[in-house]
Amino acid sequence: MKKKSPLSADEILFCAYDRDQTFDLKFIDQFPFDGRHDFLADSSLAGIAVRVFLSNDRSDRGARRDVMFTLVDMTIRSEAACHAMRICLPADSFRECHMFFAAETSALVAGHTYKLLVRDKTSCETIGMNVLHLFDKTEMGDPTEWYNVCDAGVRPSWEDTLYKSLDTDDGHEYLVQFNVSPQMGCGLPSVLPELEMRLHYPDGKNVKVFFKEPFCRNVANFEDNRWTVECPFVTVLDINGVFYAELLCMEYAIAGFVFDTMSSEAIRGSWYGPELEPMDRFTYRDARTRIDRFLLRGPLHGSAPEPDPFDEALDRFIASETE
Repeated sequence: MKKKSPLSADEILFCAYDRDQTFDLKFIDQFPFDGRHDFLADSSLAGIAVRVFLSNDRSDRGARRDVMFTLVDMTIRSEAACHAMRICLPADSFRECHMFFAAETSALVAGHTYKLLVRDKTSCETIGMNVLHLFDKTEMGDPTEWYNVCDAGVRPSWEDTLYKSLDTDDGHEYLVQFNVSPQMGCGLPSVLPELEMRLHYPDGKNVKVFFKEPFCRNVANFEDNRWTVECPFVTVLDINGVFYAELLCMEYAIAGFVFDTMSSEAIRGSWYGPELEPMDRFTYRDARTRIDRFLLRGPLHGSAPEPDPFDEALDRFIASETE
């Protein structure tokens, strides 16, 4: 009986690269790997780069194993490509492995789902796997139009009510929530494209990135074509303040809103319409100005927005020309 593998694949990350980057594959370890699983497949796609974090779980001795990395096309149930490596690890150590699957030789096809299997050939055991999807931009159109963002807000994890801003308690979990409606032609695809959320912290330095496929809370939401994505975060005294939550699809910003975790009072409601216009870039000052404009001078308090000096000057000019 063969022994159980001492290796484990603790992390498998993907990164799509285009034809202009094929000469940079020698620097594959510097590619922007992250937690995304979905990629656009068009004429510029040259392949998929992969980073696998392997560790030796034995603390008493090293491991020398033959490992196979196999890319399987789950749509047509066939092997697309594979790489083999000889892995040598001292006791209780780890190693990052990098490889790539070229589009031409791996038969990467738009609209297909792929699974990367990491197997220990010595023990014939699968020690890790991860899935990626390729979406056809030619067929589905611009990613900025794949979803209509209905509304958004923040809420305590123990409540279902959305808030525009909260007076939070330190050490508690809260959720940033976007509600979306897929707009992908006739019928929904078998796999909805995942959405990316970036939560910009008040210090302007820390950004939490979260990838998630939209889900339906109940049958009524499914019938209304209303789907949800959420990003959890925990409040800490040193980082409380005005946050900016941004929603992206295939790295295209499609919505964003600001909220305050130190509000003098919790403000129920959700952001929608023009309030969800993405910011060009996050600065604490701009975020503070934006939340003050929407909450203090917006419809919530029944007061009209401040007049724009340019619009006033233009009105005076037009009035003088017509006299």
